[in-house]
Amino acid sequence: MLGKLIKHEFHAVSRLLLPLHLALIAITFVGRFYVQFAMDHMDYRFSLIHVSLFMFYFLALFAIFVLTYVYLYILRPHRNWFSDEGYLIHTLPVTPAAHIWSKLIVAMCWVLLDSFLLILSIFLMVVNPQVLNSWPEFIEMLQEMVTATTGMDYVLGSVAYILNLLITFARGLLICYMCLAIGHSFNQYKLLISIGIYIGVSMGMSLITTLAGILFSMPFGGYGSLSLFMISSDYNTLSQQMTWFDTVLSLVVAAAAFFVTQYFLSKRLNLE
Repeated sequence: MLGKLIKHEFHAVSRLLLPLHLALIAITFVGRFYVQFAMDHMDYRFSLIHVSLFMFYFLALFAIFVLTYVYLYILRPHRNWFSDEGYLIHTLPVTPAAHIWSKLIVAMCWVLLDSFLLILSIFLMVVNPQVLNSWPEFIEMLQEMVTATTGMDYVLGSVAYILNLLITFARGLLICYMCLAIGHSFNQYKLLISIGIYIGVSMGMSLITTLAGILFSMPFGGYGSLSLFMISSDYNTLSQQMTWFDTVLSLVVAAAAFFVTQYFLSKRLNLE
C-alpha cells in the first residue's frame, strides 16, 4: 500500500512542481544564450536591459525555490491531511506511518531535484565556459573544502556530508509535519499554534547546537581557539565531532518528530 501512496503522491505533487521546474530549465537555457550574447556585445546602451533581465532571472529562481519549499513543507501536508481532503485520506486502510513515509519520500526526492537544478542553473548562468578547462583545480578546491568542513579525508567526508544533508532535509520536513499535526489538534488558531511550535523547536535546536559547539571546543581552548592560529589536528578533531554530533542530533530529532506526528495523526486528529 505504501507504494500506491507514493505513486499517488508523486502524481499529485508533480502537477505543480514539474511544470515549475521545466520552466526553470527553459529560463536557464535562454538565459545562458543571452549571457553569451551580452558578453559578445557589451554596450552601455544595453546595460540597463542586461541588469533588468538578470534581476528577473534571480527573482524567478528565488520564487521557484520558495514556492517549492512552502508547498512541500507546509501546503501539501496541510491540504492532504488537515483540510476537507483529509476526511477521505484518513478513511483509507493505511497506517499514519505509511502516510508520513509517502509524504517524506516524495518530498525528499523533489527537494534534492530542486536543489540540484537550482545549483546547476546558477552554475550555467554565472560560470564562464572557459572555467571548465580548469576542472581539475575545481575538484581539488572542492576536496579541500570538504576536508576543512568535516575534518575527514575527501571520501569519508563526502559520505558524511551527504548523509548529514539528507538527514537535515528529512528533519526539516518531519518537524513541519509534527508542528502541523500538533497545531491541528486544537480547535482554534491551528496555523498560528503550528507556527509558534515551529519557532520554539527551531530556537531549541539552535541553542543545543550552540551549547554543543562550546562544549566541544573547550578541550581546544574554547571558542577563542577557533582562529587562524589553531593547529590543524585540533581543528580537524573539532570539525569531526561537530559533523557527527549534528548528524546524530538531526537523526534523533527527525525520529522524535516522526513518532510525534504519527501519534497525533492516529490519536489526536482534529479535522473540525
